[in-house]
Amino acid sequence: MKLVTPPLIVEEGDAFKKDVLERASYGESLMNLVSRSTDELVISLDGKWGEGKSTFIKMWRGMLTENGIHSIYIDAFSTDYVDDAFISIASVVTNYFEKNIAESESKKLEELTDKAKRVGVSLLSWGAKIGLKAATLGAIKDSDIEELKDIKGDLSSGVSNLVGSFIEEKLTSHAKDLETIQSFKELLSTMPSKLEGEGNSPLIIIIDELDRCKPTFAVEVIEKIKHIFSVKNVVFVLVMNKGQLEESIRSVYEKWTPFFGHSLRINFCSAYAALDNSHFPKYTSSGVKLSNA
Repeated sequence: MKLVTPPLIVEEGDAFKKDVLERASYGESLMNLVSRSTDELVISLDGKWGEGKSTFIKMWRGMLTENGIHSIYIDAFSTDYVDDAFISIASVVTNYFEKNIAESESKKLEELTDKAKRVGVSLLSWGAKIGLKAATLGAIKDSDIEELKDIKGDLSSGVSNLVGSFIEEKLTSHAKDLETIQSFKELLSTMPSKLEGEGNSPLIIIIDELDRCKPTFAVEVIEKIKHIFSVKNVVFVLVMNKGQLEESIRSVYEKWTPFFGHSLRINFCSAYAALDNSHFPKYTSSGVKLSNA
């Protein structure tokens, strides 16, 4: 006797062959949106637990493949044990390019990998040496650099000299770190055109299960996308239960709740979409029915 409904198996490239919830037209509209975009587009796809977000995404990827659009799927929950969100994303992206890039563009792949390493080292130096939770480019702004100057001036001898030397080093290397990030972003923006196949469609990167991650890791993923990976010709689709994600973040960053509750969609995501559930009630509202037939 089975009490748990087994998951629907969606083979790679199946598209909407088992589209019980009749979401193919919704998927086509979403595909048209992302494939025609020329912006730095980040879409939040919202849906509650059990509404079939992951199943929809698997079918949607099949539709993208049928239409010659490259896509990458990342299960954020499966990698939230890793401290570095940048490495988690960059490794999957570079691996995809390695398998799908045109042979004539192999040097571009080497260049992208090298730049990704440089960005990783740059970010690691900020996080490891300063020990900040939010070790992202946006965590330290120009105003913070000015504050660091003031702190350095107040430091005394002994251990303080060591800390002062480090702050001085970061003051001088800050511009170089910015150049490293920018160089990576510019190259990443050109890479989708180097992939095998025809057409000029952007690369679609799908981040799933974001609401199931550790709150700290979810924030890291969002920040890395915002500051490093969000470029033209690369579209991000963040699949989440937005309400649950906000609650998770609130549990750790309660004082930042107004920021995430409002700005996660308005200031960070370029577009906000809710999963189409117009045909969902007829499969869920009637409950369990027994028949004597």
